[in-house]
Amino acid sequence: MIELNLIDLDKTLIPFDSFRLLIKKQLSRGDCYTFFLVVIRASRLISSARFKQSFIQNLKKQSMFDTRMEEFTDVIIKSVRSEILKMIEKHSGRETINVIFSASPHEYVEKIARRLGFTGFGSALLNGKYIELKGDQKIIKLRALFPETKYHYLFAISDNRAERTLLGFFENHLLLE
Repeated sequence: MIELNLIDLDKTLIPFDSFRLLIKKQLSRGDCYTFFLVVIRASRLISSARFKQSFIQNLKKQSMFDTRMEEFTDVIIKSVRSEILKMIEKHSGRETINVIFSASPHEYVEKIARRLGFTGFGSALLNGKYIELKGDQKIIKLRALFPETKYHYLFAISDNRAERTLLGFFENHLLLE
């Protein structure tokens, strides 16, 4: 069986919320549509999923989207917590697959994971619906992509108490508090 480690991104692998940082960067560029989205989200007129979907769609329409995502990935990589990487390495063999699951947008989660030599999945549009990769969605995706019949769930780490059930699937797990 193939060993699998599952890693949360925000406030686990990095010490902050990456999506909030991306929003702040867009606001600092004077992006009026981002400001509008923030206001209607703060007013609870749209869901978190709709907010992320609209924000990412807006970003993709802007020039230099790919360049900005690469630059943002650079910022995130510099913020990776070395002590968490050491824990992951401790639970990794030559054949272990390290996977990042994050509620942050897939557009940059995948890039971050690839730079670290991991596989990465984030929230994304699926069949016309934006699916936030959090809570039960992480369990559904884990079982769909990495069935227990083929993978040994070795190690998982997260900061989110709501992910206790997910963490419980793994032989070794750590809930950061």
